[in-house]
Amino acid sequence: MNQSEHKVTLSITTRPSCTLDALGNAIAGLDEGLAPYAFFMAALLVGAQGEVPMAKDQSHVFVAPAILHDLDQNTDPLAAATLSFIALSNPLRLFGQDMPVAIFVSRYKPVIVKYANVLRTYCNADVALRDALVERDGNARRLANVEPLRPLAHTIELLATLEAEEDWESLRQHAERHLDSPEKQVALQARRKLGACLARSADDADRQRAVTLYGELAQEDDPESSDLAAYASLLVSLGAYDDAKPVILGALARFPQSADGFLTIGHDVVEATGDREFRDRLRFAHRGRRTT
Repeated sequence: MNQSEHKVTLSITTRPSCTLDALGNAIAGLDEGLAPYAFFMAALLVGAQGEVPMAKDQSHVFVAPAILHDLDQNTDPLAAATLSFIALSNPLRLFGQDMPVAIFVSRYKPVIVKYANVLRTYCNADVALRDALVERDGNARRLANVEPLRPLAHTIELLATLEAEEDWESLRQHAERHLDSPEKQVALQARRKLGACLARSADDADRQRAVTLYGELAQEDDPESSDLAAYASLLVSLGAYDDAKPVILGALARFPQSADGFLTIGHDVVEATGDREFRDRLRFAHRGRRTT
């Protein structure tokens, strides 16, 4: 007999006393990483959203939560996390009137954060699911009279997450997809993250493409010091010492607060080439930094 046939789900039918905007903001306030899903999750608990994502055939569909009870929760982490989260609607209805919403989300933080993290994992693997959740979270925000997050916020957050997790293959795919984004910040981050992926490749063509990307970033009006450091380091690793020298010297002048890192890269050039003139220019730059 199927185990789900014995399962009885008790649902408290009174309406939750907290509002969608209060609960969404409280969930988002637990951790900035929850922001892309906070109002979608809040809408599930207060009954303003009635469908949840379910894995199906390498993709996802949105279904009523009750359907998830028929799945094997031991092998389906999305279903397990979803049902655990949905179950919070009962204590919300029971205690919401007497418990401040901030205390409620703090008490159930492990369940809330786990569901958000599982959603993020599945979104990283399925762009269609990520886009669907962006839309549903935006709808919930509009219903709560809260300004929806701009798509670029979701995209930039996703790129940063994939880099932090060192999921280079997924990061490369997502970065490639957003290189021509009309949002300048998205396009810049996509170029930056793709450069980081390609620089790690064993393929010479990939690494040369990374040089091109970092060269473009270096020409931006407001490059980051990490762009120039990655550019110079990559050139040195490829043996392009003459190309690396002006990058290093320019970075020393532009980012004196990061001089130690650029001096280290410069010393690698000196060690590899024996270029005394360049060594002296590094020393001069170093002395200039110390006397300012």
